[in-house]
Amino acid sequence: MARRTPRSPLTVTVARSPAAAEGPGEHRANYPQNPARAEMLLTTPLFPRVVLHRGNGVDIVIEAPEASAENAYIAGARVNGRQWHKSWIPERIMNQGVVLRFDLDDAPNHAWGSRPRDLPVDRHK
Repeated sequence: MARRTPRSPLTVTVARSPAAAEGPGEHRANYPQNPARAEMLLTTPLFPRVVLHRGNGVDIVIEAPEASAENAYIAGARVNGRQWHKSWIPERIMNQGVVLRFDLDDAPNHAWGSRPRDLPVDRHK
């Protein structure tokens, strides 16, 4: 399902699970906290696997095998195979290419991403 056009520096490949179908008006994605900076805030993925092919040849892979309408909470995460407790990813990692793997659950994990040092830079001053 990837589509590449001459004007598009980014293509997306999505492995979609029928159980992970997005409901009307429901949107979840990783997004920048501040558009002038490249840090990405993390939210629950809707699809089991997404690959973002950046124009510079770097890929961002997002994996969430348990993605479903019921599993709306992040129970844990890994960045390039290492445990990740922050609710955001810094620019230096995003620019190198990254594999984000999420463990999802149907109940919130209040311990994940909640310590002051786990909050995005602009939010824990």
